Amino acid sequence: MYYNGEYTALRYRQYKVHWLSYERDEYGLLMQPLKRLLLPEVYNLRVDPKELHNIVGGDEGIVWGLLAKDAEIQGSYEKSFQEFPNADYSMMTRSK
Repeated sequence: MYYNGEYTALRYRQYKVHWLSYERDEYGLLMQPLKRLLLPEVYNLRVDPKELHNIVGGDEGIVWGLLAKDAEIQGSYEKSFQEFPNADYSMMTRSK
């Protein structure tokens, strides 16, 4: 997942790994700035869909496997941009 072009999180199966932290205002809207985390936050969405209980530092051994999977997926995703770069749409014109 990206927010304003910055890699923020990965969802893999029922888990979500956050690399950036953000606060929400009283209306639930994201507030700036995002903060880079020293350790990621990991949530099991099946049992914690509101993402209230970070399982990093807990008993679940899945966390380290998720971090390895995160690195693998992010690496292949970034590599795909080298092979298939985004087009420069700044010179695009609309046809009639």
